[in-house]
Amino acid sequence: NYVIENNVLESVKDHSAQTDSVIRHQQYLQVVEKTMFLVTQNEQLLEDYLLTGDAVKKEQFEKNTNAIEQNLAEVKNSYDGYIPKYLVNVFVHKTTNRINLNKEIIAAYNTEGREKALEMTDGFLYTASFKEITRGERELVQALGTKIEQLNKQIHLQKRRCWFLINAGILFRSSLC
Repeated sequence: NYVIENNVLESVKDHSAQTDSVIRHQQYLQVVEKTMFLVTQNEQLLEDYLLTGDAVKKEQFEKNTNAIEQNLAEVKNSYDGYIPKYLVNVFVHKTTNRINLNKEIIAAYNTEGREKALEMTDGFLYTASFKEITRGERELVQALGTKIEQLNKQIHLQKRRCWFLINAGILFRSSLC
């Protein structure tokens, strides 16, 4: 009985580690999703600023840009093998490119005027770069979702194993499960 309970105790430790891993994956996913939300919000802020010249929109745009850059650093630096690294790199790279493009548009607005800035937002490059970000984010989120689902299945199977051992009379202390 000692050997069985010791094995179950090890399983409990594994279960706790798996639960912690699910939580870390979900937190990582939240940062990615928050980043994409800010990117999308920034698109509207940039457009509003270019059309109205409202300094408040520009300030909000700059504040969001700083938050996006911080989130991207977190996405890049907190990567812990959750999913294929190239998905993270693509998302960070494409989003950084979009931030830089938007900064160039603001600079053009400041130096060459509104028409030049609006012209830059009408181009193929502008539309394509946003599509690339959304595709990269979708692939990253999908991979994280799949990994979280796999971890949850492992946790569920472990719980079923403990339930079986308890109901079979092999294990008497359900607190180990």
